[in-house]
Formats: sequence, C-alpha cells, structure tokens
Amino acid sequence: MIGHIADYGKDNKVATLQFKKSANTDMYFFNSYNLHLKNQQHPEPIKQTFYTDDHFSLKEGYNLLVGRAVLKEKENKEGQKYTAWFQLDVKESDKNGNFKLHPYHSNYGYDLSKQLEKHSIKELNDPTQREHLMKAVERGNRQQVTLIDNGQEKKIFLEAAPQFKSLNFYDAGGNRLKAEQHLSDSCPHCALIKYRGEAQGTTKTLFSAADKYRDAEIFHFAKRISKICTGKTDRMLTSFTFALN
Repeated sequence: MIGHIADYGKDNKVATLQFKKSANTDMYFFNSYNLHLKNQQHPEPIKQTFYTDDHFSLKEGYNLLVGRAVLKEKENKEGQKYTAWFQLDVKESDKNGNFKLHPYHSNYGYDLSKQLEKHSIKELNDPTQREHLMKAVERGNRQQVTLIDNGQEKKIFLEAAPQFKSLNFYDAGGNRLKAEQHLSDSCPHCALIKYRGEAQGTTKTLFSAADKYRDAEIFHFAKRISKICTGKTDRMLTSFTFALN
C-alpha cells in the first residue's frame, strides 16, 4: 500500500494505492486505488475506490469525485468496445460504499464538438489547440478557454455536462456562469436562444413594473414582447393578480 497526497486549488486529495500479491509468485500487482477528497463542498471527506479494470487515471478519478464527467473507452461482457461519458452520483452508493457510476453512451446524443462550436471559442480556430481542448475536457478537466465577445477576448473555464447535453461555464473564481450568455451569434439557433433569454428577462422586469405601478400600457408592451419571443404569453401572466380595466 502506497499513499499519495496532492492538492488541486483548495481541494485536498489523498490517494492510497493498493497492491495484491500473486497467488503463484512473489510478485505484487497494482490492484486499485482509494481516493479521498475534502473541499468546501465536502468538508467531511468523501471517498471512492477505482479498480484497474476501470481504467481511470488518478486525475480522472479526482475529476469524477468532484462531480465532472470523463469520456472513456471500455469493453462490455461480450468483449465489444464502446465509448461513453461517465459521471459519479455522490447521492447514491452501492453496498461497498462506492458512489454509482452513471454512463452516457453515444446513443444518448451528447456531442462535445457540437456543444463547443455553439460558442465563440478562440482555440477552436487552431487544429492543434482544438485537439488539446477536446482531449482535456474529455479527461474531465475544467479547461480555460478564450471567448470572443463583441471583438473582445475573455478568459473563462468550461467543462463537459453530458447529462444535460451542454457545457458548464465558470469564471476565474469558480463561480458558475450562464451558458446562454456565451452563445455564438454566428449560429442562428444559438443566437435565438441567447436573445430570447435576454428578451424574456426584459419582459419579467416589465411585468413586475406593471404590477407595481398598475400601469396597463407597460403590461401590454411586455405582453407583445413575450409573444414575439416565445410564441405564447409568458407564464408570469397567470400569476398576476393585477387586472386590466
């Protein structure tokens, strides 16, 4: 048994490597490693055992334990190879205390490349940097990228979110950012999502103002914007007690 301690930012990681003696010789073989993690989200350490058959590196194990997804090629019981994204559910564990590992197979429909292309990411324009970005995110890393926003470059971090078929964005301080704020205007569908979201935010503000000041003109204006952007009246209409005369 060999111990290893490392810190990733504010996360404290302790790994214990387990070796098993051969039944026929005096040789020892690496069998598994136990990974303990302690951070702000988990002040009480959580742990997971990864076996050699899992094929997860120590860094990939850490990425899984902090909640991120890792892309891995594996074999089924019939010996057929398949590729899937894997993510731990820290709210569900088995009889041995290991968290359940959820797979998201190719037929689930998550395409990392397409998700990245929805955003104006500078690194995607260079084949070498694009490949480096793809592989880093596939290993479960939260990777820094350069976003082009109105001609200005901005550094943010992103990670794969296969469960929701999207990406998660963060600022340098680790604070979550809204994905729709970073959609590329060059993609018509993405631009629609982006500006529809902005317009819906505007209508909610207008509805609140109409309710506060009892102003029918503001109310009708917000109602028209909502119908244009969503094709139907905003759900907030049903919650208002304010009636028009």
